[in-house]
Amino acid sequence: MYQKEIPACLGSVSTKEPLPIYRQIVFLVALCLLSGTLQPGDQLPSTRELARHLKVNMNTAARAYRLLKEKNMITVQRGVGVFLSDQAIEKGKAEAFAQIHTAFRKSLADALKAGLSENEIFDLIRSLLAEPNRK
Repeated sequence: MYQKEIPACLGSVSTKEPLPIYRQIVFLVALCLLSGTLQPGDQLPSTRELARHLKVNMNTAARAYRLLKEKNMITVQRGVGVFLSDQAIEKGKAEAFAQIHTAFRKSLADALKAGLSENEIFDLIRSLLAEPNRK
């Protein structure tokens, strides 16, 4: 059984997002790693505990853990628990980059369809980067 409180960074998924829930879970784990909230070697909640916490089907949580294992971000020790691997930060960064790249590509396509010029898009990005508390 998971001994700690589930980190807030693993706090929510949404059926309104275009990304499937199991991929959202993988992305959340990557963000937790990159923010330093989780470290290699840290234990993650069991599939059942994660599913209960996120209010998702246990098969969805299991699918996310399978993908995390395929990406070498976690190791599973039967009867002991699920742990972040030594390569978790490197792999998490690649996962986060891929998801953010996809989101940016879609946003860029939407901006271009809306008729924004390159300069307007760059101005928009600069203004977003200049916002205080942009986390």
